[in-house]
Amino acid sequence: MAVRLSARWAIVVTVVTSSRRTDKVLEIMDTVVRSKINNFLHISTAMFVDNRLSIITMITSVLYVRTAASARSIAATCGMIALVLSFMSVSSPCLSQSSDEQKVKDVMAQLFKGMELGDSAMVHRCFMPQVTMATVKISKEGGAALTREGSLSGFLRAVGTPHAEKWYEEIWDVRVSIDGTFAQVWCDYGFYLGNKFSHCGVDAFHLYKDGAQWKIFHLADTRKSTGCDIPADIAKKHAP
Repeated sequence: MAVRLSARWAIVVTVVTSSRRTDKVLEIMDTVVRSKINNFLHISTAMFVDNRLSIITMITSVLYVRTAASARSIAATCGMIALVLSFMSVSSPCLSQSSDEQKVKDVMAQLFKGMELGDSAMVHRCFMPQVTMATVKISKEGGAALTREGSLSGFLRAVGTPHAEKWYEEIWDVRVSIDGTFAQVWCDYGFYLGNKFSHCGVDAFHLYKDGAQWKIFHLADTRKSTGCDIPADIAKKHAP
């Protein structure tokens, strides 16, 4: 996308520099570039990354034409370039963080979809080779018990074993924190066997970025069957 836009812009620059009405065309080019800048401030991360080359090429082109047209205009153009490049440099870490956050959420979506489909292989791809698990079960009386597992095999076997009702783990209030190659996901959940409510609690996941892929290396949850504040849309989805 960026290469195609840049190539078309280069043709425009060639026409402009050979035009006798450089000032008028330059005014039009300025308007286009400023419009592009405003648009880029509101586009998605993926589009911004794909089109950075285009906007840099367009601004550089304006500078080139301004140089030929009027030395007095160079300062204004340089200021515009500095503004955009400053925005790019400040935004890049945020854009990267946003991209990683979405990838982490995609892992969660794949995990719960695999559970729903009873696809243990799909679920397995979400995890690192070595995984630890823990559950805090809360009784009706308010007592709590901690259980730990050092293997994923039991969970995968349960997912892949045919069962009459689909497993739906509905989540909400998802919070993602990332520091380099480490991510944490914390969310509320409600678990359903088909449309029958089973239990609710909190899910907590720790993920590691293995190359370009985020994978879970630890998960923990709480479980209770009463006192669950299920969002109305989820409750309605599973209403008999």
